[in-house]
Amino acid sequence: MSGVLVRDATRADLPELEWGGGYTHFRRTYLRTYDEMRAGRRLMLVAAAGKEIVGQVFIQLHSNDPEFADGRRRGYLYSLRVKHRFRGQGIGSRLIAAAEERLRTLGFQRVIIAAARSNPEARRLYESHGFRVF
Repeated sequence: MSGVLVRDATRADLPELEWGGGYTHFRRTYLRTYDEMRAGRRLMLVAAAGKEIVGQVFIQLHSNDPEFADGRRRGYLYSLRVKHRFRGQGIGSRLIAAAEERLRTLGFQRVIIAAARSNPEARRLYESHGFRVF
């Protein structure tokens, strides 16, 4: 979709990530993730259509479980969301591509992403980007 910019999240974006109250219960998690981004342990990318945040993906660079993120070769994508009315317009694909590019720039060679078994749409999206089920 033209007019949508994928960029790093800012502190001012955090309330927008609650999507009108639907994710208010993640408020502290978003703040902690933002602080970890500033410390170089995570990344937070958002898709913005003007001033509205319409999508997001977070990237874990370091983890207690190196199978997911080991800080140098393997990163973990999570919390990939696109608002319902913006789905099917390529925004999820753009977020994934931007996350992969950021990891590549940092020297990472592998990307892990998870999808719930009850979310076949996400699985189709991930597989279309070359992810495999394991």
